[in-house]
Amino acid sequence: MPDASTPPQLLDVVVDEHPDGAVVIRPHGEIDLLTAPRFTARMAGALDSGARLVVVDLDKVSFFGSAGVAGLARAAERAGEVGAGFRLVVGASMANRVLEISGLSQVLELRPTVEDALVD
Repeated sequence: MPDASTPPQLLDVVVDEHPDGAVVIRPHGEIDLLTAPRFTARMAGALDSGARLVVVDLDKVSFFGSAGVAGLARAAERAGEVGAGFRLVVGASMANRVLEISGLSQVLELRPTVEDALVD
């Protein structure tokens, strides 16, 4: 199974920790069967570290497959279990359409910008 050693040219995931307990996860590239473990590991790590809010910025995602959708659903469920907020920023990314088709846009909290997502 692929792990964090996935070539960075396919997916780079930047994690920004804020002093107020919020964590912003910014994947850049393709989220598919090969790269989804790296993406989901970053979300799980943020939630397991006690983040009060996890914001996932999907604006720079060029491909968003079903493995990414499943990872988001699991992370959102985990956020509920640990009492953390979980928000998505989709902007004009193609992930927006995928979330609409999958129905996740109806159950997850979507915000237009990271700045907006960080405001309670």
